[in-house]
Amino acid sequence: MKNVNTHLDQRVNNAQGICDSLTHVSSICSRLRDLSISLENLELADLVADLQIGLSVSHTEAAKLTVLLTKLIIENNKIKLSYGHIKGMTFKDYGYYSNEGDGPFCANCFKNHDKKIRLTKMPSVFTSAGFGKFSCSECKETY
Repeated sequence: MKNVNTHLDQRVNNAQGICDSLTHVSSICSRLRDLSISLENLELADLVADLQIGLSVSHTEAAKLTVLLTKLIIENNKIKLSYGHIKGMTFKDYGYYSNEGDGPFCANCFKNHDKKIRLTKMPSVFTSAGFGKFSCSECKETY
């Protein structure tokens, strides 16, 4: 989870860098506009003004995307925590395990009913027939 957060934080920093770059380009456009006006080249001044407007719109959209990305990162972290991490449980292979290694517990019962129901090992007759290695006594799910 730490690697995912680091990766997402880098994305937010990259988005912020785009906003900073657009701000810098916009200031250059302002200087170009001022220079073109002083040279009395109205066509160039119009083109630079259009460029400035386009950059302003791009800057606004980049800022909105940065805010949206940040909100999505927060929502993603909340979802991850709701599936056991906050309750000291981690999903591995086919079931949930406590941080101490106790388990496996039924994924269906834990996610949907917040119950820690220990999975029981299926007899070899059932596993060789393809029914799964473990079953839940509560919801009858096999894994």
